Amino acid sequence: LADTDRVCSNCPVCPVRLCAKERSVASCAHCDDYVCEHLERHFTFAPEMREVLDAMREAYLRTGA
Repeated sequence: LADTDRVCSNCPVCPVRLCAKERSVASCAHCDDYVCEHLERHFTFAPEMREVLDAMREAYLRTGA
């Protein structure tokens, strides 16, 4: 989640994480701009992330939580 402590060594400089923190969203899946430019670039080297976030986005839109 965007507001938690470090998840990996890149967290403090990760543009995806910084964006989520600035927008005060729990994750990118909760952002009104999902899928953004930051994520598209990130998905090129972490394609499994798209599947996870897409599933989270579906659940979020279905339940609002």
